Amino acid sequence: MKGSIERAKKAGVEDRVTFVAGDLFAADISKATVVTLYLLPGIMGRVEDKLRKELKPGARVLSHDYALPSWKPVEVVTFDSEEKVAITGSPRTVLYLYRVP
Repeated sequence: MKGSIERAKKAGVEDRVTFVAGDLFAADISKATVVTLYLLPGIMGRVEDKLRKELKPGARVLSHDYALPSWKPVEVVTFDSEEKVAITGSPRTVLYLYRVP
């Protein structure tokens, strides 16, 4: 997480971001306007329920590689990232952008 904080400072956005390490299901996300997810597909349904219950309408959710099961993304971006090849065997990356209704 230290690297994320340093990158936020370098980008000049450290006053607008918060990084939290902990139990996702215990965290209060009600004040978030943007949530970034990098989770495995088996948990996405539970996460979707939490996001729907706690986030305000208009909040943005960005999911890396795995879609939320019943939400329709407003945008999908696909690209290759060679860094992933050593981990997954494929460079394919998909980003899903959602807005809370």
